[in-house]
This record gives sequence, C-alpha cells and structure tokens, in this order.
Amino acid sequence: MILATGATGNVGGELVRALAARGEAVRALARSPDRVTFPAAVQVTAGDLGAPESLTAALAGVSKVFLLGGFPTLAEVLRRARGAGAEHIVLLTSRCVVGGNPENAVTRPADIAAVAATVLTGPGHRDTALTLSGPRPLTPGDQVQTLAQVLRRPLRYQPLSDGQARAQMAADTPAELIDAFFRFFSAGEFDDSPVVDTVHRVTGRPPRAFGQWAEAHAHLFTSG
Repeated sequence: MILATGATGNVGGELVRALAARGEAVRALARSPDRVTFPAAVQVTAGDLGAPESLTAALAGVSKVFLLGGFPTLAEVLRRARGAGAEHIVLLTSRCVVGGNPENAVTRPADIAAVAATVLTGPGHRDTALTLSGPRPLTPGDQVQTLAQVLRRPLRYQPLSDGQARAQMAADTPAELIDAFFRFFSAGEFDDSPVVDTVHRVTGRPPRAFGQWAEAHAHLFTSG
C-alpha cells in the first residue's frame, strides 16, 4: 500500500491518479477528504501532517509514502511512518513563486507526480535527492503572457505584495508552509531557476512546457 499525502493539492492529486492508473494500491491522505474525488479503487483517509497523532489509521499497512515537506512536525511524521513499516519514503520539497518577479523553471504538477510514481513503483533512485525542473525558466509575467496567447484574451500581470500573498495563501495553506515558501522564494533561500534533465531521465519523456499545460487546462480559465 502506498500512502500519498497532500491529496487535495495539485501534485498529490496527480500522483494518486497516476498510481491508480498503474494498478497500484494507493491511499490518499487529506485534511478534508470530502474535497477530493478519485477512482473507486483509491482509499481516502483523513489526516493532518501537522498533527502526527492523526496519522495512525492512514499509516496502517503502508509500505511506501509520498510525503510533503515543509512541516515542523516532519521528523515525527517520518518516525511514525518508519515505525508503521514504511520502507520507502519519497519527500517532496514544494516549489512555489511567492511575490516578486523571479525566474522559475517550475515543474508542472503532472511531471512531479510522474517522477514520484516512477520512484515509488520502480527500482533505483532510493537514497537519492532528485532535483526537478521544467524545460526553461519563466517569470510570472512570462506565464501570464503565455496564458493570454492561449486564451486569446488580454491579460495583465499584477504582482501581490508579500503581505497580500500571505493573506491570500492563509485561506487554505498551513502557516508553516507559507513561512517555508517565503523563506525559499521571497527571501532567496532557494534558487528555482536552473534547468535539469531529471524528468526526462526518470520518466523517459521531457517535461511539459508551460504552454502545453496552459493548452490542456484552458477550459478551467473559461468555465463558469
């Protein structure tokens, strides 16, 4: 059994669906299970990485775990996962642009999920740290311009102040993750601009360009 945390998020949701498509036994962890819809074979269970004591049922019978990073309780969650018998743990350090106008070779969620699914289900890559990237670095302004071209409508990039971004993220993101995002990207603790070939090397196909993602998700920007 594979436990995928962050199932209500973009990467976690993509990973759950990718594992289910491979026929893997997968359990999706979510703080709000009623917010997710997955194939019938997927088990959905409630739990909160910020409250390790809530994970007992979710970890029962699990041999592999996809784990989101950035939580102050990470060490305790890892201890509990190993104590429950998890032998293979894939840890994701989330990538996000918060404020400013940095170049970011951001990886599409489906590509992150494809790498994680391959690592969780195939040989090799244990005890390694894999750095991911998209095919080229883009600023938020570049991404907005691409969306404008795909949607065939005028769009303007208006960056938020750090305070505005924090307030907006607080609606559905734990405070500890918000702090980590700002340390990484606004304070410059993490450089997300280098391009690497990891996605192609691990999955056998190149990472999706932002334009490809925009074309595939254009309906989400125009519906209702």
